[in-house]
Amino acid sequence: MMPPALERGVEGLRAQLDEEVAAGCISADSRAAFLRQLVEGLTLNSGLAQKIVLGPYFSEDYIDIGGPVELYLAYPLAPARPGDYSHGYVERTIHLVATGSGGRGRLVAGRPHAVGAAVPNELPTPPFKVHEADPSRLVRLFFVVRYEVQEPGGGRDHNAALLTAETQVELARASARLARDPAACAQLDIAGATCQPVPLAVELEARVKVQVDGRDVAVPLPATVAMALGNDSPGDLRVYRDYKGRLVPVSADGGTAALMNLRLIGGEHIFTRK
Repeated sequence: MMPPALERGVEGLRAQLDEEVAAGCISADSRAAFLRQLVEGLTLNSGLAQKIVLGPYFSEDYIDIGGPVELYLAYPLAPARPGDYSHGYVERTIHLVATGSGGRGRLVAGRPHAVGAAVPNELPTPPFKVHEADPSRLVRLFFVVRYEVQEPGGGRDHNAALLTAETQVELARASARLARDPAACAQLDIAGATCQPVPLAVELEARVKVQVDGRDVAVPLPATVAMALGNDSPGDLRVYRDYKGRLVPVSADGGTAALMNLRLIGGEHIFTRK
């Protein structure tokens, strides 16, 4: 658990940088590079490092998509069984393909495929469709797990929202609105911003991309080395991060056990020499 004063300091730093980007004083790319270099150049608690780079995941309820962070979408294979994944499900990965500087990009979904069941002749229509044809946007996955968003018949309507905006100012305004009233996603009235509620039956989560023994692996947040390795037991475990154009080893007091619990920020190279 991060001390409250330190948590406020991290949030203040990110908020100040967001204001500088919105005012045109620095670019979003410069902001992202500064945060990563700050983490890579200091010996920090891995949870703190992750929060500085990726933002207040599950504390302020959002994470920005782009760079090493991608979206993972899954929904039940049987449309008549909403929320039931035991009969198989459909999954696909969604990337934000950069269309210039500033953190903007276009969402592009990979090919869907069935998991845990025989592949049917035709996959069911997804209950949630990402708008791939939108113009270049900033994208933020916004969580509303702390709130009870009521359907007319009772119960929660959704527990996540995919927020997009044309500028940092609009993104900040829309995020503040959702923090106050998560139900506003369905009828967001902020020019330049759009919001898609994610149905409860759909799993939409953020994952960070790393390499494990040369293979590309996407790890769900909070994203630790252990999660990246899955059931593999490492031998001589080594973790590297890019620092100013070269890979440098990450040291952790406590040896292999500490490295297994290391929080990832994306782009790490993990080696497990047997």
